[in-house]
Amino acid sequence: ASHLVFIGAFGLDLGASTPFIYAFREREDIVDLFEMACGARLTYSYIRPGGVAFDLPVGLLDDIYFFCRQFEFRLQEMQDLLVDNRI
Repeated sequence: ASHLVFIGAFGLDLGASTPFIYAFREREDIVDLFEMACGARLTYSYIRPGGVAFDLPVGLLDDIYFFCRQFEFRLQEMQDLLVDNRI
């Protein structure tokens, strides 16, 4: 999630605002997954000494898999906007 903030801000520094919007769209999806796992969007506190706070909710692994499958294509969109685009 933090790396997507960097990529979006990098696009703004180059003069493009669209990669910023795309990066934050993906970041929100990631933070939503974190929230489903531990109940928090910023301070996760999920991993503890000896394990984790509690088990993952049912269906979360399917949501993570779906996100990862679509993230491949969305990451390519961001790369096209930042690398293959004349700014």
